Amino acid sequence: MDEQAPKPAPTKSLITPSRVVLLILLAVAVGALAVDVSARRAATAANAALEAVLDRAHGEVKAPTRAEVHQLLGREPDAEQPRADFEEYTWRGALKDYKVYARYTKLDPPTLRDVYLNQAPD
Repeated sequence: MDEQAPKPAPTKSLITPSRVVLLILLAVAVGALAVDVSARRAATAANAALEAVLDRAHGEVKAPTRAEVHQLLGREPDAEQPRADFEEYTWRGALKDYKVYARYTKLDPPTLRDVYLNQAPD
């Protein structure tokens, strides 16, 4: 009798199409989270810097002007400003936009009065 050697069981591939799709979705989610965290940190840091300047301004130091705020933040405000007494700065995340609002006095030249994070002034 001829004994035939048992055929080895077929091996399953570790890389299935569903795993590839899941890994791609995971990579996209991690990338979106990284972009969002970066935008949130930048907006929070800008808000903290402006609040620190305002805290010093309550003492003997003069509050910064618009130009000084632009220089401190390293950027200009967003193009369209709905009101003349404040400026809006936006950091775009993948999931959410983070905004810093700088409100100015009506003096000549206008100086920084208040700072808001993700909440427009009234």
